[in-house]
This record gives sequence, structure tokens and C-alpha cells, in this order.
Amino acid sequence: MLESDKEKVLAALRRNRIASMATVTADGQPQAVTILYVVDDDLNLYFVTREKSRKVANLDANGMVAMSIGLEPPMNVQLEGRAVRVDDELVRADKMAELAHAGADLEDLWPPILRVGKEGYVLYKVMPEKVRALDLSDHNISSEDPPYIELM
Repeated sequence: MLESDKEKVLAALRRNRIASMATVTADGQPQAVTILYVVDDDLNLYFVTREKSRKVANLDANGMVAMSIGLEPPMNVQLEGRAVRVDDELVRADKMAELAHAGADLEDLWPPILRVGKEGYVLYKVMPEKVRALDLSDHNISSEDPPYIELM
């Protein structure tokens, strides 16, 4: 992985804060949701959800997720990985604060994170196993080089 490619993907992930995430029910049915996330330097994404949500039930049965991030060019990021609960209280407090800040910066959106208390919510960390980005910043439709960045 080229460091410049990783930096491009990280920049795109940091520009965006909203992702579409697919999970699978215990009986194999796909479900897609919209989440607010933050990302760390290792491309791990963090999101919070209610303890009694369908996401939690799905992730308890099968932690694999697929995500699509970035609806507008120049980059769309596709990510596949495993979501795990974050139980460490220091990490949890830090990421919850980051999520609240990220949610407060969004115009015309009032994400549930802004109504979260300390109880009844679960913080997840998505550890990517595959990352693919469609990078249209230096390419056009007639370019001979495919405009994809593959990380991992």
C-alpha cells in the first residue's frame, strides 16, 4: 500500500461522516442502515448505536459489515470488515466525544448521537479487511488506467 494512497483514502473518510452500512441478520437477510462515524489513522471506523437496535442483534450474530462512503466525487470508499464492541471506557469516552462533535458539525441533520446518554448505547469499531476507493480526482471516464485504489 502506498502511503499517499492511504492518505487520500483517509482524507476522503475524514471529509465525510455519514456511511451506508450493510449487516446480515441471524437468518442471513441483508439490512442496510445509515450511520455517523469517525475514523482513526489506521482506517478503523467507529460508530454508536442503541443497545436494542437491529444493528446490535445483527453484529452479535455476524460481525461482518460492508460500507459505502462518499456520495460525491472525487472519491467513493467501499470498505468491508469486522465490527467489534468497544468496552474500554477511556476509548469509549474519547470516541463518543468525537462522534458528538462530528454530529454537531453536520448541517440539516440531527443524528441520534446528539441525544445519547451514557447508558443503553454500544460503541463499535469497524476494522477493515478490504478497502477499495474509486478515485476520480485525476481520472476521467476515458482514462486507460482504472481509477481505483486498493488497500488491504
